[in-house]
Amino acid sequence: MFTTHPWRKLLSGRRMTAMAYLDPDFRNLPKTETFCVRCQKDMSDATSALRVSVDWDTWDVTLGGDHLMGRDCAKKIGLMEESRR
Repeated sequence: MFTTHPWRKLLSGRRMTAMAYLDPDFRNLPKTETFCVRCQKDMSDATSALRVSVDWDTWDVTLGGDHLMGRDCAKKIGLMEESRR
């Protein structure tokens, strides 16, 4: 029986579920406690960031949660479109 990989299901229904794949870029070590969950860059203004929830087993990202994500990273993974609705 053919099964679809979880990220492929995720990408096909992203607009309906406001969910995306994290696609991490962990090159930087954060110096403060306010940083982007995807690229780990420090944020000077956390009010412009999106609050997201991350499932660390599948790396799925949904809007609303305890982690911060910068708007540029949200655009890169396709989550920013959902936050404007």
